[in-house]
Amino acid sequence: METKMAVERETSGSVCLLTMLASAIERYQAELIEVMDNSRRAAEQKANAMIGQLEKDIEELEKRETALAELAQSEDLVHCVKVGQSLRLI
Repeated sequence: METKMAVERETSGSVCLLTMLASAIERYQAELIEVMDNSRRAAEQKANAMIGQLEKDIEELEKRETALAELAQSEDLVHCVKVGQSLRLI
């Protein structure tokens, strides 16, 4: 009888320990998922900011390209100097 009670205590203790371990694993898994989601969102925000800046840069370069194409066809020297200064070429 004493052996049976000892086995039951050990079994009960093991079940309790395994239950606590499973709970801890679930908590850490939830924390890890949260950290990964936060990292992903931060990376997405950074990428979107970079895309926005690149789009602005492209727009500016396209404006400058158009202005330079107009300059290349212009015969008005004063106009060329003014546009060149506004493009920071001179």
